[in-house]
Amino acid sequence: MISRNILFIRTILFCVFLSMAGCTSMNRVAHEPNAKEPLSIADQIRDSNKINVGDKVSIVTKDGQHYSFKVVTLTPDIITGDSSSIKLDDISEIKSKEFSLAKTAALTGGIAATAIAITLLLFRASIISIM
Repeated sequence: MISRNILFIRTILFCVFLSMAGCTSMNRVAHEPNAKEPLSIADQIRDSNKINVGDKVSIVTKDGQHYSFKVVTLTPDIITGDSSSIKLDDISEIKSKEFSLAKTAALTGGIAATAIAITLLLFRASIISIM
């Protein structure tokens, strides 16, 4: 009986550690100007609080170069990461990594439910084999 309890505890701990990774996604912060949003990408970044120091971003510049970094400084004209500084006017697309509590909760619940179901099935199978 002790070995089954240890298996159950290890399974739950594994699921908890796995789910702690969380679910994140890259969400577009600014987009090309259009009828609904006539502001330039640089002005959208300046006017919104969607990018902050410490955020992880993915940037494509107007010349097609791709950058991914953690924001170290953000001024009205420049965004700076660990090894890159980019003028806001040179950005054609910017995405920010965002944590999703709902996705993480769903993942955690699903993993925990699966672990419990497997453990119960194994426990039930061992009782039937003893009889």
